[in-house]
Amino acid sequence: MKVTVKNGCIGSLIGGTLLLLALAMASDAQDGKPPLLTTLLQGFEEGLGGWKAANDDSYNEKRYAQKVERSPRDASTEGQHALKGIFNVTRSDGAAIFCTEDPLDLSAASALMFDIYVSEPKLKVALTVSTGDNWDWHESRPLPLAMGWTKMTFPLDQGFKAARSGWTYTVGVGKLSDVRRLGIIIFPDRNLQGELFLDNLRAAKAAP
Repeated sequence: MKVTVKNGCIGSLIGGTLLLLALAMASDAQDGKPPLLTTLLQGFEEGLGGWKAANDDSYNEKRYAQKVERSPRDASTEGQHALKGIFNVTRSDGAAIFCTEDPLDLSAASALMFDIYVSEPKLKVALTVSTGDNWDWHESRPLPLAMGWTKMTFPLDQGFKAARSGWTYTVGVGKLSDVRRLGIIIFPDRNLQGELFLDNLRAAKAAP
């Protein structure tokens, strides 16, 4: 399945048929900014949607995700289910990645948004996006999480590090029309076994 974002519309390509998903206006503007038009990419109502724990050795110090499963009913912010991710970070500089490798076309999106729940203090979350034939790695600057549910917004045109920036957080995500991997990274900054809930993953663009 390939999810497509073009000309302000976002849909999923299944068997050659484009199933358009409704655009929804964000209910409120934050910090005086105009509201965003958002489209649900994944709500985990029908299953895990290709999401997995990225725990093979190629992820090096970020390989400490253990497994994913669908949450119990009502442990969510959208619908009745969310993604439950379980991790066990066993080094102080370690992290855990949960991701999907279903192809995406996000060329019309300006930001990605999601809701995330954690029950431990002093955690941070980053967005990772791999694009193009070489699966070019882009990783956002980690942002702090409060305990409980937090709504996150990551602009796609700034605040990422990549090989082409010398691994400094000074570029946007390149080749958004050819996203090969999309994921979140949890940074506990300590040894920690825990879990998170991820829900309401949306692509966003500014309202006209």
